[in-house]
Amino acid sequence: MSLRNVVAGLRYGWLVLGITLLLFCLLESALSLAFYVDDRLTYKFPDTRYLADTYDHAPWAIDYYAEQASIGMKWEPYVYWRGSAHRGRFINIDDRGIRATTSAVSTAAAVKIFMFGGSTMWGTGARDEFTIPSMLTRELARKGVDAAVTNFGQTGYVSNQERITLELELQQGHRPDLVIFYDGINDLASAWQQGVAGRPQNEGNRVREFNLSSKQRLGDRARSVLLDVALGLSARRFAQHLVPRGSARADAVAPAPATNDRLPQQVVQTYMSNVAAVRLLGERCGFGSLFYWQPTILDKPHLTDYEKPYRIQMARMEPLFRQTYDLIRQGPYHKTYGLRDLSLMLVDTSAPLFVDYYHFGETGNELVARLMVGDVLTELGGRSSRRAEPVC
Repeated sequence: MSLRNVVAGLRYGWLVLGITLLLFCLLESALSLAFYVDDRLTYKFPDTRYLADTYDHAPWAIDYYAEQASIGMKWEPYVYWRGSAHRGRFINIDDRGIRATTSAVSTAAAVKIFMFGGSTMWGTGARDEFTIPSMLTRELARKGVDAAVTNFGQTGYVSNQERITLELELQQGHRPDLVIFYDGINDLASAWQQGVAGRPQNEGNRVREFNLSSKQRLGDRARSVLLDVALGLSARRFAQHLVPRGSARADAVAPAPATNDRLPQQVVQTYMSNVAAVRLLGERCGFGSLFYWQPTILDKPHLTDYEKPYRIQMARMEPLFRQTYDLIRQGPYHKTYGLRDLSLMLVDTSAPLFVDYYHFGETGNELVARLMVGDVLTELGGRSSRRAEPVC
């Protein structure tokens, strides 16, 4: 091969490389612009729940959902995730991932109440002042009870994660006077999603991510490398769209329905085992406990025009929900475990309450808090009869 041919080959290769880099830069610029526009539009219109009639066209609603969409998740041992720290106009979360509960200034003698649940307890759709814990705090204050309420609700949590969260708090020496659990929806959504009761939502993502760096998982390693070496915002975003990430929304629901015929019984059994465990902890550690089975849009006979489409969209999950809720209503759980079924609280109301399938707006949260307050006062009245073990 002559020197002239070598030079010509190098020149041709350099030309191809230059054109490739130019095309890549043009593609990068175009995609960056497209994603920037998409991000701006997404921020402005994060989801349509701001249109919920329970807000009655409140001007803050659209900004609330934009703020909620900006909140991320962080890893938390044993329970997988908690909300990231956030300081905002409507939502405030501390460094532990605990959302703010607003109340009057509590004294050292204030009763300590821990509240657990999923996004309905956390307060999706509500400003800090109007979550269930904040409203319960105000209801108790009206009754002359000074309460320090901690909102341990987390988006997507099932009852197993909530029980573990309580146990971790007790290990650290944090002793409540009363714990409150508000559940049902996430345990059922997770069971419907995965065909088995008791697992955290989207557990399949953790299965795919396990041993991600192992040589046996070359496909997963390739995906990880692709995402890591992607250059710039658009390339990374494009890679993420091409290759599914193992971190879907914590409260997402898979499209395939459950096929396990015993699933309703398994959901109830799993939940009641957690109730029993919490009650035993309470006997040893000296705190009372209350448990509430929450309503869904399926439990509201008189729907508004806004709510009706959500009712229709729940049709695929309805059989599992109906069967499980029937078991709750027919079983001895209120007498044996103290479980209070709130799913019938909406039978006679036609007022707009829901922002989607499960989440109340602020008006609905107030109804729940008012239903809870009498039970709380009764439990707190028996506080003097409870003794904590030295180690619990």
